[in-house]
Amino acid sequence: LELTRNRFDDAAAAALAGSPVLAGVEDLDLSENELGETGAGVLAASERLGAVARLELRDNRLGPAGAEVLAA
Repeated sequence: LELTRNRFDDAAAAALAGSPVLAGVEDLDLSENELGETGAGVLAASERLGAVARLELRDNRLGPAGAEVLAA
């Protein structure tokens, strides 16, 4: 699922994380958006992202803390 350059922010990440659309998605590209540490946390905690094997988040606003949240 490619969602690059959509101005996704932390609120959009929360909506996406709860969406049944994500069930079964194996490749999620959220590059070049506006996701921050909070959005990273929401995505990391989402049970709907269990099938994702590749998550692309380059050129967002995650910072070191957001990267840590995703790596945990």
